[in-house]
Amino acid sequence: MILVLGFLTASCASSPDVAHFKEGVALAKGGQLNEAAAAYAAALEANPGLIEARLNLGTALYKQGRLTQAEREFRLVLSQDPEHVVARENLATTLEAKGGYDEEAYQQWRLALVNETRPEWRERGKGAVERLESRLRAAADQEVGGPLSDVDTTLPKFAAIPRPNDIALVIGIEKYQKLIPARHARADAEQVANYLRALGYAPRNVEVLLNERATQAAIRLALERWVPDHVRGDSRVLVYYSGHGSVNPATGETYLVPHDGDPAYLLNTAYPTKMLYAKLADLNVKQVVVTLDSCFSGQGGRSVLMEGVRPAVAKIEDPVLASRHLAVLAAAEGTQISTISKAKQHGLFTYYWLKALLDGQQDLAAIYDYVAPKVQDEAKLQNVDQSPSLRPGAEQIRGKFALWDKQR
Repeated sequence: MILVLGFLTASCASSPDVAHFKEGVALAKGGQLNEAAAAYAAALEANPGLIEARLNLGTALYKQGRLTQAEREFRLVLSQDPEHVVARENLATTLEAKGGYDEEAYQQWRLALVNETRPEWRERGKGAVERLESRLRAAADQEVGGPLSDVDTTLPKFAAIPRPNDIALVIGIEKYQKLIPARHARADAEQVANYLRALGYAPRNVEVLLNERATQAAIRLALERWVPDHVRGDSRVLVYYSGHGSVNPATGETYLVPHDGDPAYLLNTAYPTKMLYAKLADLNVKQVVVTLDSCFSGQGGRSVLMEGVRPAVAKIEDPVLASRHLAVLAAAEGTQISTISKAKQHGLFTYYWLKALLDGQQDLAAIYDYVAPKVQDEAKLQNVDQSPSLRPGAEQIRGKFALWDKQR
C-alpha cells in the first residue's frame, strides 16, 4: 500500500522567503507539481534551513515518481530534525515504494511510531510494520544462496597445534520469533564453528546454538553452566555471537537478543552484555575472547529498537574493568550499524574475521588490524559508517591473546 503524503500549510513557514513557499503550496494544490517543486527549491535557495519547504519538495518529487530525489530531501529534513515524524514516515513510504529497501523502511516506521500521536497515522504505521515484517520473514525463508565466497568453498586445513582444553560457544540467530531476520547470521555461526574445529578445538568443546535453539534460557544455560563446567586453568575461551543486539535507552546498557526476544519486553527477554562479561570474567582460565557481529544502535542493521522508545547511544562496557584476561572484538562502534554482504552471504565483519584466519592471522590485535580497514572500506561502498572495535585497545593487548597456535 502506498500512503498519501500530505503538504504542510503555508502558515507553518517561518522563512523570510514566504512568497516562494506560498507559491509552491498553491501550485501543488492545483496539481502543478513541477512548478511547485521549483518554487520550493527557490525558497530553499533563499533559506536552506526551511524544513517545511524541503519536506514539501520531497513530497512533490515523490508524487512525480522521482523517488531517489524525494528520499534525499526527506533524509536532509531528518538530518536537521531527527524527531520529525512526518519526514520519517515519508522516508519510510518512499523506501518501500522504491523496492528493495524493506528492512530500512521497517526500521524507519518503527522509529516514527515512537513519536507519532495521531491515531490514524499510528494505525497506518502499525499496518506498515506488520506488512514489512511479514515480507522480510518470507524473503528470508525463500532466499536461495548464490555462489559461495572464498571463506566457504573449502574448509582450510590449518597447521594448528591441537588444544584439547580450549572451548567455544558459537551463537547464530538469523530467524526470530517476533523480530525481522538478522540476515546470514546462521551462516556466520556455522562457518565460524567449522573454522574453530579446523584450528584445533575439539568438536566436543564447540557448543553451537542456532536459531530456535538459541533461546534466552539456552544462552543463559550455555554461558552460566556449560562454559564453566568445561574449562580448565589453561583453557582459551571464545564466545562468538551473530544476531540482533539492542540497547536500553534509559541506561545505555546493551543486550544480545535471543531467538525468543520480544521487542515489547526486551529487558526481560534479552541477555545483558554486562552480565556476559561478568560471567566470563569469573572464569579461572588463560584468556577469554568475545566476538560480536551485532550492533546496538537500534537504528537498523543487526540491531533492534525496544518497542515504544527512541534510539540511544549504547554504553559499551569496557571488559578490562571486568577482567584482565578478557577482550572483546565487535563489528561496530556504539552508534553504528553492522552490515552484511549479499555477495559473500555473511555479515561483513564475520567475513573478514574468517578471512583473517584463512590468511594465517593468530593474534587478536593482528586480526583486528586486518579486519578493521577492510570492513570500513566495504561498508563505505554501502554508504554506511562501520568501524570494528577492540577493547582493550590493540596496543594494550598485542601479543597477549592468540586464537590458535601454529605448528612449527
